[in-house]
Amino acid sequence: MKLIITKPAQRDLAKLDKTTQKQIALVLDKYIAGEQVDILKLSGILNQYRIRSGDHRIIIERVADHTIIVYALRILNRKQAYR
Repeated sequence: MKLIITKPAQRDLAKLDKTTQKQIALVLDKYIAGEQVDILKLSGILNQYRIRSGDHRIIIERVADHTIIVYALRILNRKQAYR
C-alpha cells in the first residue's frame, strides 16, 4: 500500500501542533501496515473513507490498482470534517 498526502492535507497537518501531527502519523502508519484502525466508509461518496485519530478525521480515497494507493485528502477537526 502506498500513501500520498495531498497539498491540502499537508497544509492541514502543518497547522496542527507537533503532538497531534505525531498521533496522525502513527495512525496512518498503522493503516498502511495493515493494522486495525477506526475507519468508516463515507456514505454517498465512492471510494472515500475517514480514519479517526482523536478529535481529528483523516479523509482518504482508495484508488484500486494492482497496488492500493491511498490519497490523504484532508486532515480536519471532527467539527469541520463533514461539511
